[in-house]
Amino acid sequence: MNMALPDVIQIIREHVRTIPPRMIPLAIAIGLGLVMALSLLLPHRAPPSPLVGRILPSFMLPRVDDIHKSLMPRDFYGQPALLNVFSSWCVPCRAEQPLLMQLSGKVRIYGIAWRDTAENVSAYLSETGNPYQAVALDKIPVTTVTLGIFGVPTTYLVDEKGVIRAKWDTPLDQQMIDKELLPKLEEIQANAKK
Repeated sequence: MNMALPDVIQIIREHVRTIPPRMIPLAIAIGLGLVMALSLLLPHRAPPSPLVGRILPSFMLPRVDDIHKSLMPRDFYGQPALLNVFSSWCVPCRAEQPLLMQLSGKVRIYGIAWRDTAENVSAYLSETGNPYQAVALDKIPVTTVTLGIFGVPTTYLVDEKGVIRAKWDTPLDQQMIDKELLPKLEEIQANAKK
């Protein structure tokens, strides 16, 4: 039985009229609950970053190991690299750290500690392992806002020319690494050899 939209609207109106007025808040609560449940159950994908395909924005951040040295976009030139933004207080960052340790044998990884202190970052890396070539501090998140980062962890894949090729706004997991990150890294490496 095919019904036109006006017919469906009419049926809904008739049923809404039969709901006792004291039950309307309950019906609204149930409807909102269903919408929230669906939003939690359906997979989330962040919209593509406008920075993908562009050169890494300019920044200069003090390094954790030596405040007289800085992390800058030029550090990314020459070979593909990951830029991982994390915090010592971030539970999902802690969960992805073992995967970053594994990846550090395949690609250079640089870190930016977001809203953190050198002392906390040093203790965190001593405890969890240090996959990073260098780690910089962004205590007042100016650079990370320029990079389009509003939460941690966030990871960028940057090619040998400093161009951002991919961005992940969620903690990396093994499936993301195997199906997204490593194939993109291999593509970048193959194109660099041409």
